[in-house]
Amino acid sequence: QVLAGWLHYCVFDPLVGLGIFMDARKNKIPHLMVIPCYLTTMLAGPAGFLSYLLLRTCWLATRPKETYHIRRLQNQAQKGL
Repeated sequence: QVLAGWLHYCVFDPLVGLGIFMDARKNKIPHLMVIPCYLTTMLAGPAGFLSYLLLRTCWLATRPKETYHIRRLQNQAQKGL
């Protein structure tokens, strides 16, 4: 049981933290908002991941709609396509 606990702490939690970091960067979530999720992940494992999913859902729901298509069209116009 002790091995399982340490394995979880040394492998699972850092990998989840890395996933949170990469996803937060991709979705442009401010780092200071994500730090509590990291701490919760390191202390309570899945609860930290769930807290990040809640933060991510709220962030994506409240931020203005992505202007990906508009930017793509602008880039194409600049390239002359």
